[in-house]
Amino acid sequence: MSARQTRAAAAKGMAMNLTGEKINRQLLKLADRPRPDWSRESLLLLNGEWEYREDGLGVGRLDRWSDARAFDKTIEVPFCVESEASGAAVKNPSRVVWMKKRFRVDSAFRRGRSLILNFGAADYEARVWLNGKYLGSHKGGYSPFSFDITETASAGENALAVRISDSRDPRIPRGKQTFLHKPFSIFYSTVTGLWQPVWIEAAGLTRAAGARVDSDPDEGRVRLSVDLEGPEPPAALRVSSTLPSGKAFSRTFAGGELRMEGKKAQVEFIVPEVETWSPDRPRLNPMKIELMDARSRVVDAVDSYFAFRTVAISGGRILLNGKPLYQKLLLDQGFFPSGHYTPVDPAEFRRDVELAKAMGFNGVRKHQKIEDPRSLFWCDALGLLVWEEMPSAFLWSAKMRGALESQWREIVARDRNHPCIIAWVPLNESWGVNNLIFSSAARDFVARMYDITKEMDPTRLVVDNSGFEHVKTDIVDLHHYLGTAQKAREWHAKLRDPKNMEFDYANLLRRLNPAESAVCPLAPGVKYEGQPMLVSEYGGFGFYKAEDKSLIENFRDYTLAIAEEDIFQGYCYTQFYDTEQERNGLLNFDRTPKIPLEEIRAVNEEAGRIAAERDKERGRNRNG
Repeated sequence: MSARQTRAAAAKGMAMNLTGEKINRQLLKLADRPRPDWSRESLLLLNGEWEYREDGLGVGRLDRWSDARAFDKTIEVPFCVESEASGAAVKNPSRVVWMKKRFRVDSAFRRGRSLILNFGAADYEARVWLNGKYLGSHKGGYSPFSFDITETASAGENALAVRISDSRDPRIPRGKQTFLHKPFSIFYSTVTGLWQPVWIEAAGLTRAAGARVDSDPDEGRVRLSVDLEGPEPPAALRVSSTLPSGKAFSRTFAGGELRMEGKKAQVEFIVPEVETWSPDRPRLNPMKIELMDARSRVVDAVDSYFAFRTVAISGGRILLNGKPLYQKLLLDQGFFPSGHYTPVDPAEFRRDVELAKAMGFNGVRKHQKIEDPRSLFWCDALGLLVWEEMPSAFLWSAKMRGALESQWREIVARDRNHPCIIAWVPLNESWGVNNLIFSSAARDFVARMYDITKEMDPTRLVVDNSGFEHVKTDIVDLHHYLGTAQKAREWHAKLRDPKNMEFDYANLLRRLNPAESAVCPLAPGVKYEGQPMLVSEYGGFGFYKAEDKSLIENFRDYTLAIAEEDIFQGYCYTQFYDTEQERNGLLNFDRTPKIPLEEIRAVNEEAGRIAAERDKERGRNRNG
């Protein structure tokens, strides 16, 4: 066995040892569905081979490529055009590509029901036709969209055509996708096309289109607000679950208990058995939502789940379920061998969660990508905290601001019910708002993105502009790539004085040499207000300049330099695995470890022990 095979076997063994979490069978059956957190049993998956054609001259619409004629090439969905797994592997595809799928709908599938066509994500602008009829369009490479095709789908064969236009426009949210013709620095290959699943669901004529779940573990109270579509409201709504003891739980709401506000049905109930969700005990509660008519017949049913857990700040500290939370995070950019944004085998979503936990981390900062819901399901089910971060645009403009805000709203709405997500991050390192140093309008936009996020979800923490130059934030998180651990310690010590966190114009020059100086934590005119602090980027060994030591030595020195400083409540190491030309991961791109996983875990456990001892000492000081 080669050294690489030995490392791979060790990684697999360690990961498999972490699969002892007891996951309810009702939840496991959701894992392979396109959207485990919101799914119907009757679905038709449209993944697989599609017809494909590039439209370099932009003539497809005029020549009616949306009709039933066949294209001469094929592509595998859901993989972007640039990826090997797509079968196309076109590194610089035309600005416009077309994809076409032929499928059959049998009469039993559609009888008396609505048919909803769902797209997980299409980068960047999609226009959709079914059987030659135009259904509509969607802009945004990371958020879902759907169409009601009940009247458009035919019994028998159907032809679905999708025109996708993309560009290297720096004014649109693109994350780590290069805006040049090739990858460079920390920017990678582009993503064009359908990179998440496409499927059709058979729903009720009156149907649940989405839901918001708020839970209170102290009382066991759950507030459920269901978005409705259809010609008339339901007469009743039933919620079913399984309690931690295994007992079935069900409540039916009708009359005054079923509150209707426009197109929303709202109910509230008490769960008699409560276990909170945490990385150590990721307790999920399966939930079936059923809409019923006046004769008590079920007209629509959706499988989902919820959890009891709280995230809060008290006394400048982050609390999970009322207890101090020390975060040990990995920067995770969500790239996969061969599939680029999409794993060739969906089981890789689970494997990544298990590998992160095997190394002793309790969370990830999903960096510049909105992840597939199947990935978030495994973070929920196996217990991995998530910071969800909006992919950035890079050029300040009205187009940038409008695109970022509208797409971020769609993303927060999709992912709001995932218990693993504890922080929203609408902006990163002033990308797209680099002018905020001189522009009050840019600073106002940063504050607006914070306010929008907080309005949509007041239950989580919001990091306005990850890394530095914070305007309005719940956490002051910091990025640094200082050349030695000693320089990091010296900078950490300076931050004990809030004056040293305030903006300094001299920093504009110092930031040109990141190995010597970190960027100011706060934007011009902003004062520190006692928020929790966390180093959410450091390391990058192998890509950024650091001491001439082994990877594990540098990881230990820099990590413990953070853990030993009591002003911080955690860290996020850069990064999980190598990604294209950025070779600075703890793992290789194929997820084989560069160093034994148990050595990484030992450092994280030492950091956690230091933080726990400090918490105990604080408690003794308060009580004594």
